[in-house]
Order: sequence, then C-alpha cells, then structure tokens
Amino acid sequence: MHQPNGFLRKKELIAIFGIALFLTGFVGFLLASNYRSLQKLRDSAQKQYEYEFEQRGWSLEHFLENQRQKVTSIANTGKLDLYFENKALGMSMQYGLRSNLLSLALELSQFVRQQQIGDKYGPFDMAFIETGAYNEKWHHIHMFPEETVQANIDLGSQILHPIHWATFNLSLHTWYDPMNRLTFAAESLGVTTATPVVGETTILGEYIPQNKWWLNFIVGKE
Repeated sequence: MHQPNGFLRKKELIAIFGIALFLTGFVGFLLASNYRSLQKLRDSAQKQYEYEFEQRGWSLEHFLENQRQKVTSIANTGKLDLYFENKALGMSMQYGLRSNLLSLALELSQFVRQQQIGDKYGPFDMAFIETGAYNEKWHHIHMFPEETVQANIDLGSQILHPIHWATFNLSLHTWYDPMNRLTFAAESLGVTTATPVVGETTILGEYIPQNKWWLNFIVGKE
C-alpha cells in the first residue's frame, strides 16, 4: 500500500531540516574551534614575545651593568643616567625600566653595528663621518659630535674626516658648534682629525690639514 505523497513530502522536509540543522551546528563547531585555536595561538605568540622581550631586556641590563662607562661615552643623551636612577629607586622592568631600555636600544644598536664593521673590515686609514644638523629631537638620524669621534674609534680608523657640517642650516646649533665639540672630544681621546677648509686638499700619508680655521669666522658671524 502506498503512503500518501503529502506524508512523504513531510518526511523529506524533516530530513532536510535535520541535515541543515546538523550542518549548521557542525559549521558552528568548526568556527568556534578555529576561533579557540587562533586565540590560543595569539596568546602563545604574545607570551613568547613577552618572554623574548624580557630576556633581551635582562641581557641589555647585564650589558649596561658591565659596560656603563663605555656606553656613557657614546650615548651622551642622559637616557643612560635616567635608567640607572630609576633602577636605584627600585623601579621594575614592568614599571619604567622597560621603556628606558627601549630608548637606549637605538643608541646601543648603532654602537654595536660600528664595532662589527670595524672588526670585519677595519682598520681604516681614514673615515668620513657626518657631524652636524644634530638635535635631541631627531637624534636617531644624526649623531652628536662626541659620538662621531667614538664612531671613528669603533671603526678602527686612524684619521677622522668630519663631513656634513657648515653647509645647510638644518638644525638649531651654530654652524661652528659641530667642529668645536668634535675637536675637543677628539683631542681628549687622542683621535687625529682632518679639518680642511673648503677647497683645501688632503693627501693621505703626506698632508693632513688640522687648522681650526673656523675660529677666525666666529666673532660677529653667528
């Protein structure tokens, strides 16, 4: 005996509805599982990042503890003193010291790169290094004169030839400030500098101009 078509149609609709409900639940389960997996991955990545950052922070702290005197000579920004002052006050990595270390990272990375270049390719007969257009606000792109001298030492250069000064007025310091500070630092550290006036010839091994000619133009020329 055949069942009525309406009854069969009803069973088909129920079956389709059940399958659709199952598929919806299954897809929802997959989405939820995927979300939980992504959340776990993000949490794991975050913990790994924090761990690595913490390790680098303590490594940097160890470096600062053992190299404070030398780092002070190349940083010359006050940031290093701020770090040790906060540390002496008992400030932790989570509250204060971490930001201090971040601000020192640029200073130290430049120092490390210079030493690596000197160790790999040096020593050099003469190094042409920029000194000028510096300011605390854009210290990450221009070194202070004292840092230029230290860079010459790190590179293993016998003679420092300063460049990028007394040309365009790109900062707030006087045009002669770079050379006044650089030559003072160089003389203090025993670094030989080449200071040719514009158009003067420097002959390596024969003639290295070292006259402080800019001093003659300071009075009334600021």
